[in-house]
Parts: sequence; C-alpha cells; structure tokens
Amino acid sequence: MQASKAWEYDGFTFAVNSKKDAITIYVPNGTKMKGSLHGAFQDMANLQSVTGFACFDTSECTEMSSMFANCTSLIAVDAPNMKTDNVLTTNKMFFNCASLEHIDLTKCNMQKVVDMSEMFSDCFKAI
Repeated sequence: MQASKAWEYDGFTFAVNSKKDAITIYVPNGTKMKGSLHGAFQDMANLQSVTGFACFDTSECTEMSSMFANCTSLIAVDAPNMKTDNVLTTNKMFFNCASLEHIDLTKCNMQKVVDMSEMFSDCFKAI
C-alpha cells in the first residue's frame, strides 16, 4: 500500500494518496473552513467517499459551488451535521457525480442558499 501524502486546500492539509488518485478523503478533526469551498474536491475522478464531516467546521463558509463537481466515482457523502447556515451558493455542488448513490444532508440548513442551480445535474444514480 502506498503511503499517504498530503493534499492542501486553502491552507488546510488533507491526508490522501494524492488529489488526483484519492479514493477516500478523511477530514481531520477540528478542521475549520471560512469563506469559500468552491471546487475544493472538484475533478477528483477516483474519489469514492468522503468521511469526517462531523468534525469539519463549515459554519463560516458562504460558497460550496462545484465542491464535488466531476467526481465521477463518488458513491457516498455522509454529511448530516455539515454546517450550512451561512452558505449562499451550492450550484453544481455535485455536478456530474454520475456514481453518487447516497448523500445525507438531512440536518443541513439551506435556508440562505440563493443559487442551487444544477446542484445534482448529471447525478444519474442519485435518488
């Protein structure tokens, strides 16, 4: 098994094999993001799952557009406690996630979102 390498986004480091080849991303406990997560995991074609959102503080994020766009192998995202109270844009958040079968956003507050256009566009398996 190949040793994990670090992938950085906006000053935060995530432990994955590489951004391009990542299969799973685990968000470290205490990770806090502010402002934009636009395209944070975009184009990670081999990404299958993301875990650790319970520890991922996104309470000060305002943009999540294209966050997982073109993650064509993404099967599941468990983010029931992801803080979305201040998010304004989620357009194309899961655009072209053709393998997406499960997403848990049950406790996410999307009341302030003004642009959800194409949020699940081309997610053929999503129910």
